[in-house]
Amino acid sequence: MFFPLTNPIRFTKNSTLASSSVFPSIDNQLQRVEYYGDNKKLSYYKEFFAGKTLIFQYNNSASVTVTPYKDGAAQTTISATEITPSGWVSGKVFKHSITLTKGVWYFITDNGYTSDTIFVTDKIKNIVEISYFNSYNDFDTVFYSGTTKVFNPVNYFSGSFVEGIPFVEYGAYKSDENIEQKMRATSVREYAVNLFAVHKTLIASVIDMFNCDNITINGVECSNAVPTIENIEGVDCVNISAKLSQKTNNHRTR
Repeated sequence: MFFPLTNPIRFTKNSTLASSSVFPSIDNQLQRVEYYGDNKKLSYYKEFFAGKTLIFQYNNSASVTVTPYKDGAAQTTISATEITPSGWVSGKVFKHSITLTKGVWYFITDNGYTSDTIFVTDKIKNIVEISYFNSYNDFDTVFYSGTTKVFNPVNYFSGSFVEGIPFVEYGAYKSDENIEQKMRATSVREYAVNLFAVHKTLIASVIDMFNCDNITINGVECSNAVPTIENIEGVDCVNISAKLSQKTNNHRTR
């Protein structure tokens, strides 16, 4: 069984729970960012936004039962949907989806995999929403079954998304008479995205997310880009940034 890195949430193999309580002990979590609420001290790896649907997939010979755990909530299970495309030779592919409410969550499969803990917030400030998919099945991920899109995940991070100063990409050539001839002039609107305090174990997942050829950040469809990674001294987190240009840049206002 494997989980592709393009999932918004990471799963790892565990033989037992980290503690006998519902939530793993903070001593067994690497993330230094902590959530305080109702006199509880809970660590978490990343954020998600309340009211949005978390979707993830895995490859296995059969579907598994996934149990979401939320602090202070009754346990339920979420069932799988098979999305194996025709001709797929690496076993079967299944996806799970669940709409999350405010609180701290993690997930356990019935065959011994546990997700990282995520903090689900309803605070819009400093939250970056990234929707992404690829035009064809790649990165060990099924995005399409035939012509039907079956996997279009959304991810959330603490960070910022800032529009830069528009500029022009200018193309020209010089004739035999050394006269410059304009071939094109394209207006480009550039954005800077910054993801704050991303745990080091999630770097590969973020890179795969930016590798997808369709990426939308806070509602703006952007070209994909190679992110820059900056270590944060003293903690096991990094800041990740990238400069992206808007894909559709209309020459008009509404």
